[in-house]
Amino acid sequence: MIFSFHESKYGQCLSLLEDMRENLLLDLHLAPHVRHLCSLIRNRGLVQYFSPYLSADMKLMAGCFNTSVVALEEELMGLILDGQVQARIDSHNKVRDNNCTCPILH
Repeated sequence: MIFSFHESKYGQCLSLLEDMRENLLLDLHLAPHVRHLCSLIRNRGLVQYFSPYLSADMKLMAGCFNTSVVALEEELMGLILDGQVQARIDSHNKVRDNNCTCPILH
């Protein structure tokens, strides 16, 4: 899983993480934190995926992250509002644009 993340194979990494979830939930100390940790790993992948690009096709990205475009748009909106990603979303063309100085949602 770590190798997949390091190699930017986020879909594979997240699938492996999902496969491990049941075992992680069996740990008494880790179980209360599993959902949050998985969310943090996913968010880190989303941020890393965008970092080298000025814009990204959300349809292609949704495929990479094993999700729908609508769900991805919601996740990205949360990251933008939290200040983790400085970008805007073109909801009509389904493109994430990094060419802005402040987070603006269309």
